[in-house]
Amino acid sequence: MNTNTAKYRLPLNNNQTQVLELLYKFRFGSSDIIARYFDKPSGAFVFKRMKILEEQGYVAKRYDGSYRIQGKPAAYYLLPEGARKLQEDKKVQESTARIKAIYKDKTVSEQFIQECLDIFDIYITLRSHNSGIKFFTKAYLGHEDYDYFPHPLPDAYMKLQDGKHYFLQVHHEHQPFFVATRAVKRYLDYFENGAWDDTGTDFPVLLFIVDSSLVQNRVHKLLRKQTNGLKAYTALKDDIMNNADGRVWRDADEPDDVYSLDQLKSLEAVE
Repeated sequence: MNTNTAKYRLPLNNNQTQVLELLYKFRFGSSDIIARYFDKPSGAFVFKRMKILEEQGYVAKRYDGSYRIQGKPAAYYLLPEGARKLQEDKKVQESTARIKAIYKDKTVSEQFIQECLDIFDIYITLRSHNSGIKFFTKAYLGHEDYDYFPHPLPDAYMKLQDGKHYFLQVHHEHQPFFVATRAVKRYLDYFENGAWDDTGTDFPVLLFIVDSSLVQNRVHKLLRKQTNGLKAYTALKDDIMNNADGRVWRDADEPDDVYSLDQLKSLEAVE
């Protein structure tokens, strides 16, 4: 535990509790990303709050000299005491597995941290285009109550206000392409085995986010080989982060056309 932990802990305000919830959900967050979540212009809004949470032993951060050289921000993560505080306040369900995972966050790889930050960043952007979005990360889905999901778990599962729901899979730039190939096959196998039928809802649409047009084209070729009815769309991560109207999603069969999630809903209704 943080050696600077205060001998007593002051009550947390709503914003501080929300920060703990975000780190429980996404595992890692930077000041800038958390500031974006709160619609603030810079990480300065977050810094003081994070310092208080650090001093009270609820969060810690990954930061060393190499971060400064690379221009990388500190990556904050939840400590077990922070998770226990959320459980105490009934903000999350108790999960022994989740607490064990939190103990590992001090030593996970830099690549893993960046993957978590990417998912957090993508969520905030998707939220700006889709009010009322419910977003469940891999860390959250790892709770035993969600054991009917495909395994390995998707990077996220999200539901919109209109009831449409999606599996979100991100192919990160450091990953070899066979990782994407395996992911596509995993979803196809899961779709075909009918396990989702027990939920009584339509099978989620697969949204596959990639880092380059080359990878996107290769994923399209993979998706075109399947004809069993799984609905899937791809998008470039940079397009998601920079497109003002959310029209970034491409169908593998007609990759020149781009759609927003609202437009995908209309397309599915026609089908």
